[in-house]
Amino acid sequence: MKLLIGICLLLVAFRAVNARNVWSQQIENFYHLVGKIEAALQREALEILSSLDLKWHEEIWTNANMSRQCEEDMLKFRKDLFHRENYALHMLDACGKPPSGILTGNLNWPGSYSQCVKVTKEENNITFDGKYFMANLVLTESNNQTNIPMKLGLCVPSSCTENDVILQIENNLFVWSMVNWRVLKVTAYLPEVAPINPWTVAAILICAAICILQLVGTTYDVMVVRHRKAATEKTPEAIANGAKSHEVSPGQEGISCRLLLAFSVYNNIEKLLSTKQSPDSITCLHGIRFLSLTWIVLGHTYYFSLESVDNPLAVFEISKTFTFQVVLETMLAVDTFFLVSGLLMTYLLLIRLEEGIGDGHSIKFGMLYLVRYIRLTPALLFVMMVTTWMLPELFMGPLWHSGQPWDTFESGCWENWWTNILYINNIVHIDHTCIGWPW
Repeated sequence: MKLLIGICLLLVAFRAVNARNVWSQQIENFYHLVGKIEAALQREALEILSSLDLKWHEEIWTNANMSRQCEEDMLKFRKDLFHRENYALHMLDACGKPPSGILTGNLNWPGSYSQCVKVTKEENNITFDGKYFMANLVLTESNNQTNIPMKLGLCVPSSCTENDVILQIENNLFVWSMVNWRVLKVTAYLPEVAPINPWTVAAILICAAICILQLVGTTYDVMVVRHRKAATEKTPEAIANGAKSHEVSPGQEGISCRLLLAFSVYNNIEKLLSTKQSPDSITCLHGIRFLSLTWIVLGHTYYFSLESVDNPLAVFEISKTFTFQVVLETMLAVDTFFLVSGLLMTYLLLIRLEEGIGDGHSIKFGMLYLVRYIRLTPALLFVMMVTTWMLPELFMGPLWHSGQPWDTFESGCWENWWTNILYINNIVHIDHTCIGWPW
């Protein structure tokens, strides 16, 4: 019998190993196929780009009065472009070009930042790298008083400065320059990683400390508290026969132990997923909160994406539809939270008033406000810390750093962080706030 079981186990193990080898081979074949498709698409794209008529570069390039090194590198780039060099075609392809949908407001032509910065002198035997610029332009002949700017991505040699790029645009050195542009702003976006800010290090250390506390708290909860509860738990029959339960209640735990348990992942998940309700709770408020929060997230999803959509004028058309009113009226969901907060505050105050009258004690309103401040402020400070000290170091590129509202939030937090701590950000410096959602 034992021999039969052993043979069965060996067969199962052999079958599992064989299935794993087959699966690994299928994955390898899949990646090989993807690689072949990618190479074919790249060759096809290069052939299409090589067939373009690039004579617009030939006569006017040396008349731009650029810096000497930039001019030499641009001439080298032009020469290699005529010879259909791979890196030059990649740089040209990385520049922004007129897309479809211009009449629907598509004035954001970023090109390809990642494709531009991948051009390096080491790999292509040249004296420069690819350098990405984002230019904000308006038409010089425009009679429109609003002058909505167009954003254009450019990939040029790394020796060129912002002023060189401005001269290139003003001298019509690009295929899209069939009209005259006025440059509002040119910004370079470099792939180099800047030195880590000391405040970022502090934020990382704080997050690491919280993770360590979670690890220690969870270990203490599982290995000590729950193990002790299981060991000391008595059955009703044993207690009826005179046995005593030595279970330690949460109130009997020391302060340090209770602090550790507050960071227990196991304990917190158990509480979050628990469906038990307090006898004094208003259960319908949970559903109201969920629906209102979902509504707000929906509205903010549309709001934050408006900066990079390619058909912003379509928003005006869709805003006239009945179904889209759900998105436009997202602000009404905030009133729900005002109502719920006021209701709960009044409800708890009435309970405490009733208890205070019964015990002959008065309500300490100062302590009420202090407890509420202590409950809300640490979470707010943590969000401010992540937004100001960590997010700028986690992402890079033109669409992140030039987009709203993160740049505004970051600078606002450095200057006006104290208004959030004092909860006066709705009154002081309202045009330059630190993170917008605690209003």
